[in-house]
Amino acid sequence: MEPVDKTPVYHQSAAYAREHGQLQQYRESHWANIQCKQHIEQAIAKHYNGMWLDRSAISEIMAQDKPERISLVLAATIQSKPWDGRFSAENKDWAFTFSFADPIDNMGFDRRNEYAVNTHPAVLDGVIRLVRQEISAKEHAAEKSDAEQMNNPPHKPLKKTHNRNAER
Repeated sequence: MEPVDKTPVYHQSAAYAREHGQLQQYRESHWANIQCKQHIEQAIAKHYNGMWLDRSAISEIMAQDKPERISLVLAATIQSKPWDGRFSAENKDWAFTFSFADPIDNMGFDRRNEYAVNTHPAVLDGVIRLVRQEISAKEHAAEKSDAEQMNNPPHKPLKKTHNRNAER
């Protein structure tokens, strides 16, 4: 199932976008990041009963936005709260593999805060783990499918058979 959001993730800084006439793409991507944050928060609120998170929350999150954007938003969330010990070391290590072109603006404001998910960190840590597993499984399935296609081309050559009746 394809995600609803089709907005490309813009990885350059606002200054770069301004200099190259791409400010509209920068803004659209930033707005899509904020919408992704809202989708994640809504899915958690809908599927968390105070004790347990229904795994269908992950499917709902994945259906709304591209894995690349979801990962970016979740990584930005952890990066904007590096002091919070409720995020696992594994999720922190993963989050800090992401780089952001201009996370802090010239006034000292962290742009990532606009799309940092505002959900209890312990719950969010579990969501991040499950989302990462889902994305990894999809990537693995896609790689496996690609490998199978390379090993099994769609048009196999026909074997020539010897027809005894044709010689008579």
